[in-house]
Amino acid sequence: GTLLVGSGIRALGVANRLRSNWNKVPRSGVEVGTMRRMVSAVVVWCWAAIGLVPAWGQQIDDGGRASSLGASNGVRTFESPVPPVDSADLRPITDESAAEPDDDENEGRLNWKTPTLGGKQFWADELLFHEWRIQRHVYTGHCRLLDDRNHRRAWGGFGHCRQELERLKQTLELPPMKPRAVIVLHGIWGTRSRMDDLVDAMRADVDQEVLVVAYPSTRADLDAHAESLGRILKNLDGVREVSFVAHSLGNLVIRRYLATLKDAPADQRPVFELKRVVMLGPPNHGAQLATRFRENSLFRTTWGPAGVLLATDWTEVEPDLALPPCPFGIIAGGCGDDAGYNPLLPGDDDFVVRVEETRLPGAADFLVVPVLHSSMMGNESVQQATIRFLQHGYFVSEEARRPIPVELLNAPD
Repeated sequence: GTLLVGSGIRALGVANRLRSNWNKVPRSGVEVGTMRRMVSAVVVWCWAAIGLVPAWGQQIDDGGRASSLGASNGVRTFESPVPPVDSADLRPITDESAAEPDDDENEGRLNWKTPTLGGKQFWADELLFHEWRIQRHVYTGHCRLLDDRNHRRAWGGFGHCRQELERLKQTLELPPMKPRAVIVLHGIWGTRSRMDDLVDAMRADVDQEVLVVAYPSTRADLDAHAESLGRILKNLDGVREVSFVAHSLGNLVIRRYLATLKDAPADQRPVFELKRVVMLGPPNHGAQLATRFRENSLFRTTWGPAGVLLATDWTEVEPDLALPPCPFGIIAGGCGDDAGYNPLLPGDDDFVVRVEETRLPGAADFLVVPVLHSSMMGNESVQQATIRFLQHGYFVSEEARRPIPVELLNAPD
C-alpha cells in the first residue's frame, strides 16, 4: 500500500512535468506519439495507485468486499437538454421502506465508544446533525451513529441509532441546526475530508449550516446514492432552506435525486426551499477520459458502477438526470486554451473532465479557473467564487455573469 501511494504521488509529479513540457515537444511525428503513450501510462498508473489504496485501507477499517460489474459500452452524444424539475415538486425518494429501512436484529445491543475513520467507501450517511451522522453499511445494511470526532456512539438499526442521537442531544445539550443549510458532496473516490478546505472557507463566510455528506462513491450505483441523499434531506432537523455544493460525481447524484421528485407522493413532501446549486468540475455529459478505460478490468473494479457510468452511452444516462429547478452555477477547471492540462483530451480540460463536458443549459453563471480536477476545493479562487454564488447568485459580479441559455448550448464533441 505504501509503495502504491508513493508511486502514485511520483506519477502525478511526472504528469505535471510532462504537462509543463508539452509545448516544447513537436506536435507531429514519432515524438508526439511517444509523448502521448507516456502520458497515457501515467494516467493509468495514477488512477490505479491512488484508487486502489483507499479501498484496501477502508476494508481494514469498515469491512466490505469487491462487487462485480456488468459490461458497459457505447459512444457519448448529446441531443437535447433535460427538462427542469418544478421547485414545487422537491421531494425525497418516494419509497417509504427505502426512506427508513426496518431496524435489524442488532437494535439495542451493547456498544462501546469506538474510534473510526468516519466511513470512506463502504458507508452512506442517512442522517446529518451538525457533525454527527447516522450511516448505513453498503453491504451489511446495519447502521451506526458517529459523533463529531467520528467515534461510534451506537450501532444496529436506524431507529435505535436515531433514538440514541435524540438522547445525546439532550444529555450533551447540543444546539439546534441553523434553518439554512448547504449540503456538500464529494466526487468519486473522494471523502468528506477531501472537501475540508472549501468547507472551512464556507463556514467562515456563509451564515448557514454546512453539512458534508459521506457516500460510498465506488461501491454503489447512482440510484443508491440518490436514495441516500433523499433520506438525508428527509431527516434534516429544523432546516427550511437547502443549497448544494458538489464536486464531480456528486453533481450527478444531486441531478439523479432531483429526477426522482416528479413521482413523489404529496404526503412525503418535506418543507424546504432549494435555493442554489454550485457544481465543481461536473461531468454533466460523462467523461471522455473514462471511455478510454471502460474495458479495463482494473478500472471497472476500482471505480465501481458509478465510475463505469461515466464511460457509458450518455443518451441512456441523461434522461434519468434533471436540471436543478433553482439558480445553479458551474465552475470548470481549464487552462483557458484549446490544449488543456491533458494531451489525451481534445479541447480545454482539468486533466479529467473537459470544459465542454461540464456545461449544462440553464446555468445562471459559468466560470473557468486554471486548476486541476482534484485540486478545486483547495483553490482560493474556486472557494471565493463558490461563496459569492451561494450569497448572491454569481461567481464574480452581476455584470460579469456568463449564463448558459438553453437555446445557445453547444453540444460537446
